[in-house]
Amino acid sequence: MTERFLNWCISRRGRKAASFMAAGLIGGVAFAHMAPHTILIEYYVDFLHHYRKGFAVPLSAETKEKFQKVLDILEVNPERRPFYQPFNIVGFHVGGIGSSFGKWGIRIGIPANFSYKTETDVDISRITLGGEKLASWETEAGKKLLKSLIISENAQNFAIAREIKMRETPKLMIDTFFATTCSFATYALSRSINTTYNLYAKPLVVRLIMYSLVTCFTLGNYFFVKDYSQVHYEQIIDKELKEKSPELAEGGKEYYTKLLLRNICLRSILGKEGERLYSPLGNENSFIRMKTLPLMQRREFFE
Repeated sequence: MTERFLNWCISRRGRKAASFMAAGLIGGVAFAHMAPHTILIEYYVDFLHHYRKGFAVPLSAETKEKFQKVLDILEVNPERRPFYQPFNIVGFHVGGIGSSFGKWGIRIGIPANFSYKTETDVDISRITLGGEKLASWETEAGKKLLKSLIISENAQNFAIAREIKMRETPKLMIDTFFATTCSFATYALSRSINTTYNLYAKPLVVRLIMYSLVTCFTLGNYFFVKDYSQVHYEQIIDKELKEKSPELAEGGKEYYTKLLLRNICLRSILGKEGERLYSPLGNENSFIRMKTLPLMQRREFFE
């Protein structure tokens, strides 16, 4: 049965069926990139929303006012204000959904610690790491981790502004275009090589090696463009916000300092898993790829 199926795959009917499957997969790649930020944006917000006892936790009035203040700082056109909406995101990182290039708007996720003013405001009983409650709050690393959760209004404004500016870049379209293009290139190159060198007459292992090499090539190009554009826009946005106002410049310095401190503490608390995730300086570890600018470099830019 396996041999018959493999013979059918290299037949004319099998290749035609493969073409339809490839078209569907390419369309699926484009849909997976765009849909969460467009037609499925509300479902994506629900997925990332902070819930407690099964109910979505709303943002406080103070946090909503803070968000509007950031829009003032960024000089967003009053007619465009409804386009930007905040929500209470799970975790302790600001998140962004959507794009300014569509009609579905931009959603900015603001974490719970943006409402903390002092360390006593932190409900440590609700904080978990890997699904387990943290039992080392009394250690040196635990105390510093708690301190890293408290950031000033300037730092909060910077973090929110940074995420808004990122959603206003064409990053989403760039990622979608190159993901779709590389998916098509994988199929087109593989089929062209098969036809040119008549690999259909060769053993299956030969074609599998070729498919693997082509996939590595196209994936490498996709990740290069994705990472390069991310780093490029991060540099532009940091520079723009630094020059926007002294408050945002100070906020950027503090925000990256607190992120570095948090990562250093997590490296200590999580043991081997922490060493895998974070460097001794607090940067996020990466293998080959540089998905984002190192936090240390971004902090030094503001210093």
